[in-house]
Amino acid sequence: MDSKSTDAVTLLSSVHGRDRRSLRKIGKRDLQAAVKHGTKELQVCRRAGPHYLETRYKYTFADIVYITDETSTKEITSWVKPYELHPLVLTENDLKLHENVSAFLKVT
Repeated sequence: MDSKSTDAVTLLSSVHGRDRRSLRKIGKRDLQAAVKHGTKELQVCRRAGPHYLETRYKYTFADIVYITDETSTKEITSWVKPYELHPLVLTENDLKLHENVSAFLKVT
């Protein structure tokens, strides 16, 4: 395990990366933690033509996904993984309670 502080992880922000973090309420320290503690996956993407490939790295940690350049120091983008919601089956009692509360709220 690397003994350096999470804050010591180098992170060079891009305008796009800062905008996405701001929009998605992700802190810079979350990205540093992803690099230090997260799962690292190689990502190769096609850019500027059919024969030009760029290497990227995808880090995932604590439901944060962070994409960097090939040096793992320049921020490309980031997002929070969506939560998976499972359908809830309501019982007959749940439905009756819902009807009672709905009726009460309409009266008040």
